[in-house]
Amino acid sequence: MQRCSRTGCDRPGTAVLVYDHVRSTAFIGPLIPGPSAGPPASHSYRLCSGHAARPVVPADRVVVHLE
Repeated sequence: MQRCSRTGCDRPGTAVLVYDHVRSTAFIGPLIPGPSAGPPASHSYRLCSGHAARPVVPADRVVVHLE
């Protein structure tokens, strides 16, 4: 089971947060489970449902929720 990337959180990851630094945007979308779902790529983080609902991102970032 893939856990949330937030420090101290042991809940399962259900979403992924990916930063696009060029566009100053943070994208949050569903985490696709499966055997190929390895470690997160650079600038991406697994989030539990609670942290995905209220993400903490830098103030200059726009947050886009993908379904």
